[in-house]
Amino acid sequence: MKMKLTKSQMDKLKEHSKEHGGMNSKHMRMMKKMMEEGMSFSKAHREAVKMEGADAKPKDSKSKSKPMKKKKKSTY
Repeated sequence: MKMKLTKSQMDKLKEHSKEHGGMNSKHMRMMKKMMEEGMSFSKAHREAVKMEGADAKPKDSKSKSKPMKKKKKSTY
């Protein structure tokens, strides 16, 4: 049975959504659904992170290293 979230729960979700791309992100939709089913914020967060798994985008795309260029052999 779905329960309506309290104002404080919604405020906490909205604040948290800033770290996850807004309320319409997959993570936030999953969290909201689980909380409406009675799960706590912390447990819903852990479960949403687990469920995202490999689908999660890296937060810092700049950290990816580029392949090194091969040096040409010297002809001397």
